[in-house]
Amino acid sequence: MPDLAGPRAYGFDELIRSYLRATGRRRPLLRMPMGGGATA
Repeated sequence: MPDLAGPRAYGFDELIRSYLRATGRRRPLLRMPMGGGATA
């Protein structure tokens, strides 16, 4: 898993994809809109 405290900001989908790749799992990812302050 990449360093989470560095200067680069990772998107949630990028973190999940790297986790699945590292663990050898294959799962479909569905894009779901997030409302409120989470989209800022």
